[in-house]
Amino acid sequence: MLPSAERSRANQTSHWSARQAEQVARGTRGLAASWWESAKRTATDQEERGNAEVWEALVQFLESYCQQHGPRPDENSRSLANQNKHFGDRVAAARTPGARASIWWDKARSIAAKAERQGDEEAWNILCRFLENYAQHYAQ
Repeated sequence: MLPSAERSRANQTSHWSARQAEQVARGTRGLAASWWESAKRTATDQEERGNAEVWEALVQFLESYCQQHGPRPDENSRSLANQNKHFGDRVAAARTPGARASIWWDKARSIAAKAERQGDEEAWNILCRFLENYAQHYAQ
């Protein structure tokens, strides 16, 4: 019989694999969600090992994606200004790096979804690659 910690880890891995299969079946949007879950799991595992900086790295990965693929300054409008203010307020109110990462994930998903509505499916693929690179880099 496996020790409790090993059994728990095996159950987590099994559950994550099943969730990943469900997400991937949803296409690139689901694949991005799967990589997000993997990135969060990686950050949590690293934090438990005493490496809390990985959450900040995840925030930076997502922020970089949003800056590269989000609205351009020439797309300014009152609506965009209001959205940016609301977003800034949410980030400022976040108490933990994990909460900030979740807020940036929301923004990244919004950017990819808007790009998809405008006919750009590649935005989801790029977001997947950002998250995959993060998860693979910090899983070591």
